[in-house]
Amino acid sequence: MPPLPSVLSSIRGLDDMLLAFDGLLHGSSAAKFAVLPSSQGVEWTELRSSTSWEQSDVLSTTPFLARLLGKTPIGEEDPEHPVDFPILFAIEVEQNIILCSVANSVLFRQMANRFLLEYYPEVGRAFWDTPALFKLLHHARQQPAGSGFRVTELTFRNPIDGRADELGWESQRRWTNRSLDDAYQELLAIGAWARSIGFEFNFRTNGFDSSAVAGSASRSSIFTAKSGVRIFWDTIIAQAIRQANSSRRLFANRERGEDFQRAARPLVIEYGTPVFDDRTQNRLLVEKLRDLPEGSVSVFHGNPYLHASVVDHLDGSSFQIWVLNPTRIRIVPGARATTASLERLSSHIMDHFREGELRES
Repeated sequence: MPPLPSVLSSIRGLDDMLLAFDGLLHGSSAAKFAVLPSSQGVEWTELRSSTSWEQSDVLSTTPFLARLLGKTPIGEEDPEHPVDFPILFAIEVEQNIILCSVANSVLFRQMANRFLLEYYPEVGRAFWDTPALFKLLHHARQQPAGSGFRVTELTFRNPIDGRADELGWESQRRWTNRSLDDAYQELLAIGAWARSIGFEFNFRTNGFDSSAVAGSASRSSIFTAKSGVRIFWDTIIAQAIRQANSSRRLFANRERGEDFQRAARPLVIEYGTPVFDDRTQNRLLVEKLRDLPEGSVSVFHGNPYLHASVVDHLDGSSFQIWVLNPTRIRIVPGARATTASLERLSSHIMDHFREGELRES
């Protein structure tokens, strides 16, 4: 393994890390953060015998900060672009694990996925839909020291009627310069759901000097800071942690229980229009459920109503999926249904089938 860059080897706490990240931003690299809710916290000492991580150096305890070095490289041998060994910093804040690194998007996603596979279901991805992403950015826009908030990029999906045998939606990416409210209204008008939002704003650091902050937020719970890393942490990441804590409560403790002593607590995804009046949408939903990574689907009834079972093979969670109403999908947890798995399944349906309002049954 190549030696750790000196600027990263000198990090001893959160402030050191954010300052170092600011100095490393260049080219396609950016400061990357993944907000991962944790049900039990992480036993960091176990990482020393991990299949993915060489060691875990505890750098500070308030907040808890560890440095993780990957055992195996990511990338291919290339004299001009040597392989990258994963270097992650992991911070535990209010029962969330925040993964932090300076990397391009592909490398960071691979590192985050390694970590998730190691700790799932104790650690999972936070749930983000379009209203939650805009709420996050609205909070940043309202900061007294902030000004000039603009949306610079939108990646979104919108449904295509009559294509139930294909994608059912199309993806678009737009570079723009719009207000947050205008961008939100644009998505509502075409029935689209956001996948990522790029933005920029100015922030007064001492009442006079202004710093530029640029970055993006995505529904995969990955946040990118292209400039102004310290302010990005204090505004975007801090609010993301608060919202992750709130959404976690919606998914927790909903399983039936193996002793059958309590009833399952279903969730529903509600649509504003009768989506399932078109019976081909039942088939499309089943196809999207079959696309759930490390999952399997059994269909008991497909028309005129839908009843299917989904098993998450990552942790053994199971769910019954019902469509008995043209505007609603009902998700009924089984005897085992972890918070992370229910969050993962709900996110998958909302992103890959169609976004609706997720709520209590």
